[in-house]
Amino acid sequence: MKNVIGVAGGKDKTEAILGALHGKFIKVLITDEETATSIINLEKNRIINKGSSRRLE
Repeated sequence: MKNVIGVAGGKDKTEAILGALHGKFIKVLITDEETATSIINLEKNRIINKGSSRRLE
């Protein structure tokens, strides 16, 4: 992938930004601190939820 830079901000865009990162549509993200924190927290919650659902199986 070439160096694709995404520029986005706002807590309302958190899921879309995370989707772009997971889909490898962007390699570098420029955002504000509040949005970055929201992205990190959303990803942590998804990882925790995946782990807990695996334990139930």
